[in-house]
Amino acid sequence: MPSSYHTAIGIGLGVGFSLVSMAAAQTVTDPRLRVSEVVSGLSQPTAMAFIGPGDILVLQKGDGRVRRVINGVLQPEQVLDVAVDNSSVAAVVDHDEF
Repeated sequence: MPSSYHTAIGIGLGVGFSLVSMAAAQTVTDPRLRVSEVVSGLSQPTAMAFIGPGDILVLQKGDGRVRRVINGVLQPEQVLDVAVDNSSVAAVVDHDEF
């Protein structure tokens, strides 16, 4: 694979990681909007699905568990456990034949 391909992947990953850190540092400047915590106790929440009024499924990035939040209360049991591989990104970038 050409070195430009690996460079493009490296730049893309660098931009992606930069966006994550920039998003964490953002502030709300519109006075009509406010940020408020809906639920606590989640570990690395990365995706949400709103399945009904006050009913949310949340995917936890680190452990792959899908948790359910009902009316702001984190339910004690997981809904689903999804297998995750946290090392795959580095393997794609370093693999010469990919």
